[in-house]
Amino acid sequence: MESPGKIPDGREGAADTGMIAAESEIESVYDTVAPIAPCYRRGAVLQAVSTSGGVKEPIVRDAFQAHELGLELLKQTGAIDKAVAEVIRATGKALGVPVASLKLIKGPVRSRFAPGLILDFPSHEFKLGSLFVRERTCVTVCYNQAASKIWIRFVGRNGGGEAISEMQLVSYFRFCEQAARNGIEAVRAIYFDKFKAQLGRKSVAFEELGEIDFIGLDTECLHFDDLLYSDSVGIVADASQISPERRSIFASFFRDRLGSFFPGRFKDSDINGISEHKVSAFRSEFAYRALYHGVFRDDSVTFLVLSEPGNPVPNPYYERESGALTVISELAARAMTKF
Repeated sequence: MESPGKIPDGREGAADTGMIAAESEIESVYDTVAPIAPCYRRGAVLQAVSTSGGVKEPIVRDAFQAHELGLELLKQTGAIDKAVAEVIRATGKALGVPVASLKLIKGPVRSRFAPGLILDFPSHEFKLGSLFVRERTCVTVCYNQAASKIWIRFVGRNGGGEAISEMQLVSYFRFCEQAARNGIEAVRAIYFDKFKAQLGRKSVAFEELGEIDFIGLDTECLHFDDLLYSDSVGIVADASQISPERRSIFASFFRDRLGSFFPGRFKDSDINGISEHKVSAFRSEFAYRALYHGVFRDDSVTFLVLSEPGNPVPNPYYERESGALTVISELAARAMTKF
């Protein structure tokens, strides 16, 4: 533990001189974090059930059926592109945030088994106010009794890569949440139509088991000590192993702003529960280190992430502009293993 000093919001504590770039100035927590490359990812977990006879039973399908359904979804790439693009435009209009230069980044749908069939559809790029934003939609076609998932994610940046203002960030996250919700519903309708057609029966439904979303930001203020420079991947430290200053910055940032990012969504108890004593550290397979915390509710969970800034990585799936989005992709894969 370092010698006593003053942390940026003026409270006394043990100073970590490597963490804060300008120790001589008393900065606000927002100025300390100076967020760049904000990202948002939302997913719906859908269980297919038979509704015949008034009794709901999970529908069991094999990997061959999942593959056949995946091929049918590939034929719907144009419809999915159109539906998501319409949602992006409509959301911007509804919120009064200008959406400009919307275009599809043409390319093949990427597919892989992990273990369900995962389809990554081509990205959209657009300007949201003054921010450059990229969107991608993903569908997981699961088999046996596993649930299907539909994901939509956004990552944004300023043109010069500079920090994003608080006003920009509020508009960005409000847009992302609404666009992701509506986009998932649009893709769900296309997916369900093909799912039902494959089964050849009317008595089928998708039950939503829950929702999961991730709110992530890159920041230059997290300079981790040797403890987190290990080769381990995943959760590499709990709160007791992370300096109080880092934990305090993380908790204060999200406690003070989560309500403005997502008005009316979180209860006071959810926000007050963002405690510096519940923060953990995560290391991605591409060596990004991040702090994160989960806000758990009855039918949903939200993960909050502050990460080291993004750098080029060998896999474009992870959107190299954002370290947080890379971490979020791996957190999502771990969180979904039980579905």
